[in-house]
Amino acid sequence: MNDRSFVLNRSAVTYDAQMREWLAQYKYRGDERYAPLLVEMMLRAYTMFHREGWDSLSRRCSCAPRKRSISNPAIKPL
Repeated sequence: MNDRSFVLNRSAVTYDAQMREWLAQYKYRGDERYAPLLVEMMLRAYTMFHREGWDSLSRRCSCAPRKRSISNPAIKPL
């Protein structure tokens, strides 16, 4: 049995200078124009995580939940 509580990580974006600026505009300066863009990036990362991560994780760890399909019309297939 594995007692690790943290098993897998996925970043939604590359944290570069442009992303730092966008996040600062949204989080600290209240510029809500960035919300739809940030949501889209997070949903894509979440979808990819489930496609890639859970398949791999479920083969290695009995703690992984069963794969669920994600149905969101706002997400275009990659």
